[in-house]
Amino acid sequence: MIVQIEYFDFDVLTNLISILTMKPDKVIFIYDKDLFKKNAIVHLYNACKTHIKNLEYEMYPVDSDILDDVCILTEKVIAKNTSQDNTEYIIDLTGGGDLMTIGGYKVGKKLNLSMIYADIRKNQILDVDTNKIIKNTVNINLEDYLIAKGATLIGNSHFEPTKDNYNRLLDMSRYIFQNLDQWKKTCRYIQVSMSGNTSLTFSHAPQITFNGQSVKPDIELLKYCQEKQFISKLNINNNISFQFTSELSKQYMTTYGIWLELYVYIEACKIKDVTAIRLGAMIDWDADDGIKNVGNEIDVLLSKNSRPIFVSCKLTEPDTDAINEIIVNMRRVGGSKGKGILVTFSNIKSSNTGTCKRAYEMGIRVLDKEDILSDDFGERLRKSVDSLLRKDSVL
Repeated sequence: MIVQIEYFDFDVLTNLISILTMKPDKVIFIYDKDLFKKNAIVHLYNACKTHIKNLEYEMYPVDSDILDDVCILTEKVIAKNTSQDNTEYIIDLTGGGDLMTIGGYKVGKKLNLSMIYADIRKNQILDVDTNKIIKNTVNINLEDYLIAKGATLIGNSHFEPTKDNYNRLLDMSRYIFQNLDQWKKTCRYIQVSMSGNTSLTFSHAPQITFNGQSVKPDIELLKYCQEKQFISKLNINNNISFQFTSELSKQYMTTYGIWLELYVYIEACKIKDVTAIRLGAMIDWDADDGIKNVGNEIDVLLSKNSRPIFVSCKLTEPDTDAINEIIVNMRRVGGSKGKGILVTFSNIKSSNTGTCKRAYEMGIRVLDKEDILSDDFGERLRKSVDSLLRKDSVL
C-alpha cells in the first residue's frame, strides 16, 4: 500500500500534480486550520478520485507557523497508518509553505522515507535526495481545476464553431475590425429591430430611432454578411429584409463583441499542445448547493501544460475592472499558477494607459489593436501563452 503525505497548498496545480502522477492508494492531507476549510480538502479529493477510483484519504489540521507541530503531526499520522510491513510512504514537498516543507523534510530524513518534489515547469516528479526523475507528470485539465474548487462548468454562452467554419468566421471578424463603426451601427440596428422576434426572418424599415438617435445599418456590411453566408435573401427597398442562415448566425449578428472572442478562440485552437479550450465558459462556483448559478462567464478559457489561461476579449476600451476580473478568475481557479491575457481592440499599449500598467504589474499579457490587425496575430497569441508558462504569476 502506498500512502502519500500531502501538505495542502493554495495552488490547485501544486495539490493535484503529485497525487495524480504518483497514484497512491491513500493520501493524507495536512492543512493549516486557519487558512483552509475542510470542504477545500474534500473538493480536491473529489478531483483526484475522478482519476484514482479507489483512492482513500484522511485530513489533519495543524498550525503551519509552528515547525514542531508540523513534525509531530506528520510522524503521528505515519505511525497511525503503519498497519503492515509493506506500507510505502511518500512525502510530497511541493507545497504547503516553508515550514511545512522543512517539517516534512526533517521527518522524511529521520524515518528514511521517500520524498518527492514536482518540478511543474519541467513536468517532472523528482526524488528530493537524488534529484533523479521519478516520473513525468500527468496533465491537469480544466475540469480537474474546477472540481478541486467545488465548481463546475455548466455550459457555454456561445456555441463553439466547427473547423469547417473557421475561415469564414475569421474573414468576417477581420472585416468587422476594419469597419468597426459600421458594425456598431449595424449590430445596434439589428438588435433593436429583432427585439422580441424569435424567428430567423428580419424585415424592418431602413432607419430606426433608438434613445432619441437615428440608427441605420451599413449596406456594404450587410452585403458582406450575405457573401459569407450569415444571412441570405437580402432585399433592400422600402424595407430591409433577409433571412438569418441559422440560429447561430443570428446570435453572431446580434452580439456586438462576439467577433473578437471568435477570432481569439479560433487562433487559440491552432496553438500546439492546447489540451482544452472553451468559448464563453459559464462557471457555477458552488456546485454543491444544487442550484445552477453562473458566477462568471469567461470569454476564452484554455489549458496548456496543466496551466489554466483566462483570456478576456474587449472590442472596446477596457478599464481596470477588466483586469480585476481576470485576476479574480486566475486566483480562484489556479492560484499563482493561473494565467491571464487581455485582448483589446484599443491602443492600450502605445498610449500606456493605467489599465495597461496594471495588467503588466499583475503578470497579465496584453494584445491590443495593433496586434489584432497584424498578419501574424495567431503567432503573437501563441508567444503570449508560451511566455506566461515560462514565468510564475506575481499574484
